[in-house]
Amino acid sequence: MDSEGIGATAQDVQRQMALTFGHGDHAVVLELLRRMEADVPAHSVHRVQVAALLVGRGDLEDLRSQVDLARTDYRDVLVSAFYRD
Repeated sequence: MDSEGIGATAQDVQRQMALTFGHGDHAVVLELLRRMEADVPAHSVHRVQVAALLVGRGDLEDLRSQVDLARTDYRDVLVSAFYRD
């Protein structure tokens, strides 16, 4: 995976989740991330999930907001995570 999340894998999602959320939150985080899968193109889902985790910064409510945003337009989550500057 590069600095823009391109080529992100399920392992990258797991790694980012472990870095940003405590172990006790992982079940909730995974459920939130799964919610976006039907609304994000399959080739981008892991990249968007990593982006949501980055922007969520370990806060479940922030992550929930990013998941909701991704379900509306996943590109907004990518911009927030990788193209802000």
